[in-house]
Amino acid sequence: MNKCGTFGLMNTRSLCLRKIGCELVVPADGRLTYTVRLTPGSTREIPPGVISPGTAESWTALQVLPEYAVKEGSGWEVRVRPVRSRAPERNWKSGGIAVCRDERNYFLFSFCEAPGVNGRRFLELKQQKAGRWGAVDGIAPGEHRAEFRWEYGTDYRMSIAVSAQAVTGILHTLDGAEVARVTVPRTGEGEAVASGNAALYVSGLQIFFSDMKPLH
Repeated sequence: MNKCGTFGLMNTRSLCLRKIGCELVVPADGRLTYTVRLTPGSTREIPPGVISPGTAESWTALQVLPEYAVKEGSGWEVRVRPVRSRAPERNWKSGGIAVCRDERNYFLFSFCEAPGVNGRRFLELKQQKAGRWGAVDGIAPGEHRAEFRWEYGTDYRMSIAVSAQAVTGILHTLDGAEVARVTVPRTGEGEAVASGNAALYVSGLQIFFSDMKPLH
């Protein structure tokens, strides 16, 4: 899978503004009528308590949550709702949660959508090390995916956890049913990104994140 775009950071306390165009119409009887239209691709209203990284114009973003530290034997989970695609149809889209040291080093568990109309959807657990997407330092090589077709507008609980043996990502429905699990075994060949802070990542997807919790 290709990961594209550049990183941007969002201040979660700032207001999200939508661009609005206003058309002035003057009928024959002289009354003034205003028609309001949203600019295509504009940011949707974000509910209270929700973090939604990125914007319609800058749709790739990594947002670190320094209040949630992750180390071996721990992890974290969050409520997630994929809202919509923001990227052109020809692009890969992804977004999810990470164990992150910085923007060049993180382990990402993400929703993925292939290019095209009704592109294939699945879950993927993948490492970036020293800026190399798909790096296999300290882990078993290969594609680590779950063939689950997630749905826009549906809420899930997503978690990522680190142990001495593996990094594991799990997706549950809100009623507790496990629908996807991806495990990446750790090896002694190099150092994996197995500690850091919790982080949110999006590239081409708008996702609502809320109700973060540590896992022990």
